[in-house]
Amino acid sequence: MGKRILGVVLALAIILTMIAVSMYGLEMETSNDITAMTTLIEVDEFSFDITEHVDEHRRLTRTFERDFVPISRSTDYGFANALLLALGFNLEIIDMIPSEALAAIATTTFATSAILYSVGDEYGSHRYISPNFVDGGIIQVHHGAFRVGNSRTYLFVTSGHWLAMPNQRGTGSIGQLASNISVNSSTISVSASKYHPNFGRMSVPIVGWTEDLCGNREGASGAFTLPPRNFYGFQAIITFEGTLRGSGTDNYPMNTAGTYSHQVLNVNWGVGMGARGFLIGVDFAHHYIDITSPPLQIWR
Repeated sequence: MGKRILGVVLALAIILTMIAVSMYGLEMETSNDITAMTTLIEVDEFSFDITEHVDEHRRLTRTFERDFVPISRSTDYGFANALLLALGFNLEIIDMIPSEALAAIATTTFATSAILYSVGDEYGSHRYISPNFVDGGIIQVHHGAFRVGNSRTYLFVTSGHWLAMPNQRGTGSIGQLASNISVNSSTISVSASKYHPNFGRMSVPIVGWTEDLCGNREGASGAFTLPPRNFYGFQAIITFEGTLRGSGTDNYPMNTAGTYSHQVLNVNWGVGMGARGFLIGVDFAHHYIDITSPPLQIWR
């Protein structure tokens, strides 16, 4: 019963965190700016024309588009894995994506993603974005949307990767919201992992997940507890599917934003005068630091 109550409390905290999705205040710098540039990226036997640019929020965005081909969802994940790599997702994150989500990505005709800070990867150089320094650590937040075939359904993906671990290792949450969609709750999946120099990478238990509502946006988020100090390289990912509202003839704009929330403990000291002399009071309060990517706009 206690665990159930804890899950409800965390879910409420996550919902409140997600409501703040538009209240971002990141301090970022860029060394240079570029216009949109399309590059041919080859991964294994696959080739992708990836359009890359730094947008007005100084994020690195990557977009892929192709003509519709009648491919059904299958267990052939080669294309999906290669596309995720070409868009900048790392291998460890891809390994945590469930097979159902990979099957959806294999059919995609349109994909876009945005990265808040990266140190680079094998298939592209993230050289424009300054790091997000949070609680003494450095985190990369990467989110994207993949159109499933030529349908009105999208697969949403958000990952968080601590490149340098934070000072405090409390509860964290990861999530994504999108406008004008209805979430398929049965497709929500949350995973997390940690790394130990002697034992390698291990999974981290998920405290709970919830479907979120915020105005005309729907989405999902999941909670977890960061590992103790003898672990590092913490990564978390959430995936889910959502379908555009309205009929097939409607042309709705869709905004989607990914977020990561990090819990910190504040200690406030107070000194006052009482009947027996000076009194010292200590107040402990938890709050969340939100690392939120500005929304990506998609017209479909």
